[in-house]
Amino acid sequence: MSPDDKDELSENTEKLWNMVDDFRVGMLVTRPHDGAPRPRPMTLAQRDDETITFVTARDATLVEELERDSGCAISMQSDRKYVALRGLAEVVDEQSAIDEVWSETMRVWFPDGPSSGRIVLVRVGVLEGEFWDVSGVQLVRFLLKAAKAYAQGSKLGKEMNNPGMHGGVAL
Repeated sequence: MSPDDKDELSENTEKLWNMVDDFRVGMLVTRPHDGAPRPRPMTLAQRDDETITFVTARDATLVEELERDSGCAISMQSDRKYVALRGLAEVVDEQSAIDEVWSETMRVWFPDGPSSGRIVLVRVGVLEGEFWDVSGVQLVRFLLKAAKAYAQGSKLGKEMNNPGMHGGVAL
């Protein structure tokens, strides 16, 4: 790997995690026993380095699915930003970890609080990530290229693959 490739990888990694930090909710996708992907919206409780943590109920179907197959994906999107992650999940049943991510907003799902015994964490170790950012300066560049393609009667090519607008990383 050349030094330029390492710099781009480092920039992509930083950009990916900065974009993840902009989101509060992600669609966590698991593979139930029938193999069909099953997405569900989950609030991000914590993000550390290359992991994302969610809170769920011990008896949730999600826990059963992850115990059978820990492979999962997380997607996040807004009007102009998109993130896709792939990783392996583990179910964490440590009270100290639960206490660390607990917030009072969770009480609507867990009225008995963090020590109720009903709560477990889903900690996803992210293996790969990809992002698309069509905001700010990137949006202006994209719109100019789109207008040019429209005026010429051609289609957009790889405009979304510009550095800073699209990138991927293996972690």
